[in-house]
Formats: sequence, structure tokens, C-alpha cells
Amino acid sequence: MNWILENAVSVSFLIAEAAIIIAVVVLVLSIRAAIRRIKASSAALSQAGKALAADAQRVADALAALPDRQAEVQLAIADLSQHAAVVGVLARHTLMTHRAIRRPLWFLGL
Repeated sequence: MNWILENAVSVSFLIAEAAIIIAVVVLVLSIRAAIRRIKASSAALSQAGKALAADAQRVADALAALPDRQAEVQLAIADLSQHAAVVGVLARHTLMTHRAIRRPLWFLGL
């Protein structure tokens, strides 16, 4: 106990350094988890983009083959617009998440 009182500054420095190391480890683990979530959402976004391309091709084929079925074409166009809006929202959120994850790394110079 006497040694702790004599070296209080050193002991408090070691405790503060341990807290900083723990915080950095937690930050790194959080960044890794967030990067995994970004990769998963990017995969989902890629699949949504493929579905959107397939819908666009389906609409183009319907327009070319069946010009007299106007109601079906209008419904397909509305559906395509809705899918495009969903893909846009996914892309925006993925980009915002990616920027938020990269921001701490930017401060560290990485």
C-alpha cells in the first residue's frame, strides 16, 4: 500500500493507459463488425440492383412485344419505380454507413 501511495502518478498513468488500450480494442472490434455489416448490405444492394435490371428488361420486353396492354405496362413501370426507390434508399444508407465507419479511420490517418 505504501508503494502505491509513493508512485500514485505512475499507477494512475498505467490505469489510464489500460483504459485507452481497452477503448481502442473496442473501437477496432466495432469497426470490424460495421465493415461486415457494410459488406452484407452491399451484397443485398447488388442483388437489388440485379433485380432492378431484370425488372427493367422485363418492362422493355413487354413494351416491345405488347403495345396494346397499356395497363399492365403502367403497373410494371410503377413497380419498377418503386424498386428503384428502394435501391436508392439502400445505396444512400450504405454510403452514409460507410462514411461513418471510415471517419474514425480518417482521424487516425488510415
